[in-house]
Amino acid sequence: MHAVVTSKLDSSKQTVKVKNTVETEKLKREFPKIFEAGIGTFTKGELILTLKEEARLKFLQPRKIPWALREKVARKLSRLEALKIIFPVEYSDWGSPVVPVLKSDGSVRLCGDFKVTLNKYLEIDHYPLPKVEEVLETLRRGELFTKLDPSEAYQQLPLAKDSKKLVVISTHLGLFQYNRYPMGYQPAQDHFRG
Repeated sequence: MHAVVTSKLDSSKQTVKVKNTVETEKLKREFPKIFEAGIGTFTKGELILTLKEEARLKFLQPRKIPWALREKVARKLSRLEALKIIFPVEYSDWGSPVVPVLKSDGSVRLCGDFKVTLNKYLEIDHYPLPKVEEVLETLRRGELFTKLDPSEAYQQLPLAKDSKKLVVISTHLGLFQYNRYPMGYQPAQDHFRG
């Protein structure tokens, strides 16, 4: 975490000088778990996925993964399994093909293609957000700003037991069920903001 001291902003060059402040170091000592490397866990409850009445089971076979990505996908699956974010299952009524997304650093993000299976059958909780203008107005007199970017944020949110069976990805290495929110699940951003 870094603090941006606005008195050192140089608007003519569009640069920001960032310095680690004493306050930042104090926060790191006071709340060490927040600043640990790796994926944290939201501890204030589990998230429940609610199906609409017209929901019908849907399972799709895995899609072909390009040879150039197969090893990266296998490593990512192993990592997610080691972190207990996913676990292998032999059978599932629900199954969404895995979609590997190549990231700028060369690694992959694994998403489920829930758009073709689960998303249309889920009840979505909408959480109202303030307008951008309202947020900017509250920041207008600010002097110190911080940007927080939780590591793999969605995957810090645990799923309720009955919801886990809905969130299964089909891969060339088998089926994997999620313990936490997956990438590609439509209402995830609403739940995360709520």
